[in-house]
Amino acid sequence: MNLPGFERPVFIARMLNNEFKYINNYPEFDGVIMDANLATNFYKVWGKVKEKRNAGGIKFLMVDPNTAKLEHRLCIEKATYKKLNYCPEIDPLIPDDFTHEHAGGFVEEFVTNVLSTQVELEANILLSPYFVAKTVNSPWYDVNLQLAQKSIEIKEEMGFEEPIYATICISIAELTNESSRQKIIQDYRGLNVDGYYILAEGLADRISGAPELAAFLAFTKELSEFRKPVINGFIDGMGIFASAFGSSGFSAGICWLESFNEQNFTLELEGRDEDSRRERFIYIPEVSMKFPQDRAQLIYSNQNINGLTSHQNSTFYHQVAYSWNDRARYYFLEKRYEELEALKGMNDEQRLELLKGRLDAAIAIARQIYDQDIQIRPAHLIRWRDAIDAAII
Repeated sequence: MNLPGFERPVFIARMLNNEFKYINNYPEFDGVIMDANLATNFYKVWGKVKEKRNAGGIKFLMVDPNTAKLEHRLCIEKATYKKLNYCPEIDPLIPDDFTHEHAGGFVEEFVTNVLSTQVELEANILLSPYFVAKTVNSPWYDVNLQLAQKSIEIKEEMGFEEPIYATICISIAELTNESSRQKIIQDYRGLNVDGYYILAEGLADRISGAPELAAFLAFTKELSEFRKPVINGFIDGMGIFASAFGSSGFSAGICWLESFNEQNFTLELEGRDEDSRRERFIYIPEVSMKFPQDRAQLIYSNQNINGLTSHQNSTFYHQVAYSWNDRARYYFLEKRYEELEALKGMNDEQRLELLKGRLDAAIAIARQIYDQDIQIRPAHLIRWRDAIDAAII
């Protein structure tokens, strides 16, 4: 189902503290999300984001509580995390902090601080705290359920008016297990939340196999049957296809930050190593892929490749007032929103038909690019098609 106020799936741009110029200069956003530690530390930047929201240029704001990082010593020792009133002072958090027999007061204070931080930062949608559960047997899985339920209680006690979404943070590998997936569905069915925010840990839609992608789509579809909004976090092109399986929208960085992987939490770039150069890539929507600037220009200028017109009607691709790095970001946003606008007013079946046709066309164009001896790695497009076919069954 669509988010209230929208006739199509939404894209929520994940913003870093040094990316405000893209938020400021691009005319209109569905949503913007920022990590709580960054929004708190760079409060002047976040204040400008709120100003744009208040002026109507952003429909809604979200703040990622980023609590999973508090399991790691390197994170809690960083200055931006230390400013969070729910960051541990000495040792990283462990499941026992939430489950031992005297943990009740700690849990209540933790959840209260997490939600209050989001409210103080004027988020329009609240997210329950979360930690990475590799399996449904992980102690973190039970902690996440506990925190989601406590979030509902704290929201009511504090009189918070914003909708509360349960964050489901689970390994993508576990979602491929049918019995585990059904357990998650049943466990979250009874929560009186307003929606769901899925963080499929380890999912990278250009790299993940068809079984993982199919499981992700199936889980989205099954969760959407509760008739509550479902938002997918940290995903790229497959996020659009998830809209045909009941997703209300998805979140990613502006042309990067498209995967959520715990093994990257302690990198200096905090998960951005894999995508460290991708912000300078040019997005070509006809193939749902990004290319280095020189290769993108080569592809667009090749007269033997049919069906490439996205750059011709662009406000930003030929905008010489911007550097190519900046142009890449604005062009990505422009094309991403055009893709979503094409889904306006459609039901899931209509979206699926349109998107499958778009994917078949992308595969055909990718083959043309390959035939022109231009480097391209389109194997994931085949995996996407296989995953979609498997998830439909």
